Amino acid sequence: KFAAHGTKLASLNRYLDQTGMPPVPFSVSGNADITNATYLLDGVVADIDGNRIALDGTVTSVTGLVGTDLKIEVAIPDLRQAGHLVTELANLPELPDEPLTLTTRLAIDGTGFQIDNLEGTLANAEASIDGLVGPPPGFVGTDLTIDSDGPNASLFTAFTGVTVPVAPFKISGRIQRTEDLFLFDRVAVQLGGHSVSLHGSLGEAPRLVGTDLELHASGDSTALIAELAGFRKLPDHPFRVSGRFKGTPERFATDGFEIMLGESDLKGSLEVDIRAKPTVTATVTSNHLDLSHYLKQLEQVIDDEPEEGATPGTTSGSTAISDKPIDFSPLRRADAEIDITVGTIQFPLMVLSEVELVAKLNDGRLEIERLAAIGQDQGHVSGSMVLEPKDDRYFLRTDLEARQLRLDIAGSTVARMDQPPIDIDINLEAVGATPHELASTASGAIQLVIGKGTMDSKVLDLVTADILLTLLNSFNPFAKQDAATEMQCGVALLSIADGLATLEPMAFQSDKMTMLGDGRIDLGTEKLNLEW
Repeated sequence: KFAAHGTKLASLNRYLDQTGMPPVPFSVSGNADITNATYLLDGVVADIDGNRIALDGTVTSVTGLVGTDLKIEVAIPDLRQAGHLVTELANLPELPDEPLTLTTRLAIDGTGFQIDNLEGTLANAEASIDGLVGPPPGFVGTDLTIDSDGPNASLFTAFTGVTVPVAPFKISGRIQRTEDLFLFDRVAVQLGGHSVSLHGSLGEAPRLVGTDLELHASGDSTALIAELAGFRKLPDHPFRVSGRFKGTPERFATDGFEIMLGESDLKGSLEVDIRAKPTVTATVTSNHLDLSHYLKQLEQVIDDEPEEGATPGTTSGSTAISDKPIDFSPLRRADAEIDITVGTIQFPLMVLSEVELVAKLNDGRLEIERLAAIGQDQGHVSGSMVLEPKDDRYFLRTDLEARQLRLDIAGSTVARMDQPPIDIDINLEAVGATPHELASTASGAIQLVIGKGTMDSKVLDLVTADILLTLLNSFNPFAKQDAATEMQCGVALLSIADGLATLEPMAFQSDKMTMLGDGRIDLGTEKLNLEW
């Protein structure tokens, strides 16, 4: 049986071969039975400046304290003041100035630290923990059940090193640690208007082998996520993320994922395998995608990049159509199968609706089975394309249909809906390794139909091809003086066989004149003979 007390704990420094103990009142009392390397404690109570700890049970002095079995009670009226008491003994962060209580039974054996019915409070926050903490450094064998809640999560800022907002919180669930996995059994975390739930397994970093995890996360703002993760330019919107994630960084799959950010949403499935040749399989649907914010950021990044010496896309010098080989090698670097359907996509300057893309990429063969979209003025585009290797060249087949298109001319004084609608049909096949080879082997047809409307003369500024510019100037020789041309109708059909294009018919009518024409263009030699 022992008892000791004093007005200054610091007076014991010289007896305990210690420095830095504070000059505050203290007392300690209880019963101790010491046998070999075991201390049997009975009713041991220590009080340092009002901070109290009570111990009952067995403490061993063997390596790792294996065999220790203690009942522990802790009562601290002000955690911040208690932290100041040990400033000279330990480097602690600034702790909250709130009361702390803790009761538990702690048993240490070869498997780790057994925590039996730990009950703790910090201010108005409460926590209950049961289970086993595995031995460090890997903590393998950990199996803990946690239930904690409180009105103010910011109390934990000092312990986590992360600025946690003032908000109610709740944590519950079971967490286990095996040799290779972290196991989550209905683990749920709530922080104010944010929540995260996990169920399943997470493989050990970096390869994450064995991961099979269901994730659900939501919140009324992304500001907290941006702060915790360091994403400075994440737009601040309500969000929701859910799905099942399986695999490793080299091979993973998501099943039934759903993402919502503000008014944008995305859901579907994704499989990725990059162990050898990358393979991607994706099925994605969306009601609405707002890409305007991200594309503006991308434009800013591009604008901020230092300019390098320009490498113009020059031709060989003898042809207007480039003889520079097209680099098709990226088509051989990965395989993919993609099915995307989007209700509306918001770009910085336009909106597309009913967007569809179904495409396959396999061993260098790209097939766009379907591409479709409707513009903001009900103009729409649909089509398909095949691009596949053929010896050392590529075979191209395209079938494109565009209806009710209207030119978007910067600074135009003509309203978009007043501009003439344009219909285009393109059906072409070609083989080649350069743009010039593709043009000289092309077969098919291109048809252009222009409806009634007002054509802004600024369209001349968009045309760089000498042939088209000559045609437009001939159609309205006063275009440079006239702000607009009243178009009545127009049609042109370009039939192509083995690189020889025949223009017949070509007819355009405006409020100033009617123009008829025909002719031929040899896309191989680039010789033309046009009459109008």
